[in-house]
Amino acid sequence: TPVQLPAPPAPAAAAAAQDPRKAKGSAEVEGMASPFDWSSTPFYDDLRAAVREFFRGKRRSPKASWWAVASHLVALLGCAVTLRWWLRGEVRGLLALPVAYWISASKLLHDGSHFALSRYPAVNSWCARAGFLHCNLELWNSQHCVGHHCYTNIPGHDPDLNHFLHEVDGAPGYRLHPSQPYLPKYRFWPFAVAYQSLATTQALSYLLVPQFLMEGTISGATRIPPQAILGIVLERLLMAASVFLAARRFSPLKAAAFVLIPWAIHGILFYVFSQISHCNQESLQTLPPSTGEGEEGTRPGVEWAKWQVQTALDYNPSSWLWGVLSVGLNQQILHHLMPTVNPCHYPDLHPVVRSVAAAHGLDYASRSANTFTGMLRKYIGWVSLLNSSPDAARGLLLQGKQSLSCGAEKPLDTLQSNGPISAAGLPAETSSVSCVCEGQRLQDGRSSG
Repeated sequence: TPVQLPAPPAPAAAAAAQDPRKAKGSAEVEGMASPFDWSSTPFYDDLRAAVREFFRGKRRSPKASWWAVASHLVALLGCAVTLRWWLRGEVRGLLALPVAYWISASKLLHDGSHFALSRYPAVNSWCARAGFLHCNLELWNSQHCVGHHCYTNIPGHDPDLNHFLHEVDGAPGYRLHPSQPYLPKYRFWPFAVAYQSLATTQALSYLLVPQFLMEGTISGATRIPPQAILGIVLERLLMAASVFLAARRFSPLKAAAFVLIPWAIHGILFYVFSQISHCNQESLQTLPPSTGEGEEGTRPGVEWAKWQVQTALDYNPSSWLWGVLSVGLNQQILHHLMPTVNPCHYPDLHPVVRSVAAAHGLDYASRSANTFTGMLRKYIGWVSLLNSSPDAARGLLLQGKQSLSCGAEKPLDTLQSNGPISAAGLPAETSSVSCVCEGQRLQDGRSSG
């Protein structure tokens, strides 16, 4: 089966006015042009051809292998066993369930939302919904598949850069990008990091859902499809009722412990493995791209695929253990380049990507030669550098502090005041938003091909 890495199509009229099901998850960006250059994509074209040739030569499908399917079933069985311990009120269930849920259900949420499990969209959709305690699938599609994958590490566009700012409330927070404003409370970043790691899953699962729905956006960056709001509300109410009914067998104090502690442990796992690859100096010090031509203080749009290499670091790419523990997030560069390819193929694809990247002057070899402990140090060092003092971020951007414009209309760092990204309809059964480059083209109002 040919790997599903479609070539970038010619620009077409925006599909926002069409039936979202027919538009396959069409999206538009209000008041901005694409920050990426789609007129010439040599790196992506060569990578696409090399990956297709790899799967053709191996006679493999880019989706989950039988071994990967078996590992999913074993992980789900382990999750069921630990859930039984939890229902019995055993301490081992309290500690083991969140780890088992992360490795099983959260991985299905992630891989299914990217259509990386099966050639059949319905299979991906239903498997992804196994992670309902982690996050609602529609919210995940808007936040992760559209916002983060299309505009990785671009301030104001990638919602992942905004999650921990807490600019208007009293919650502990910190910044992740030099262009973000500094608040006095950020000097207490060590406490904020500990607090946010414990609350990360709970925030996406239920704490911030009312705020997201009232504002209509996720962290002020990605717009939630209006037609998905009712389904989100009903699904979150069903989730809350399920947790309440399961915990009511315990005393109030024990029920609180057995609900909050597993969510906190899961939050630590989610926080660590989702943050360290993108949030470091090598991945956040590059000036974001712009489509402005000849404007002072801007630079031309870059190729989307090259930007994905420049905004992440991989670690332990050949390690089976770290691949399992991180649910495949140890190879974020490779994942962002080909999200519809199942992570079980990443170790074999690593040399393919390394060879093509080197031919295009990209040092993927060194960017993927990291270790987990080294990535932790880089993450903590970056957060400390940005938040220890108000002047810490001055001069950190490689090309200096400039007006970062997106097209001729609006600067990147003013997106929140000028209107967030709009994602018009992302039905999991039909959307191809998670295909390589597909989400970005849909964001640009182009045909899904």
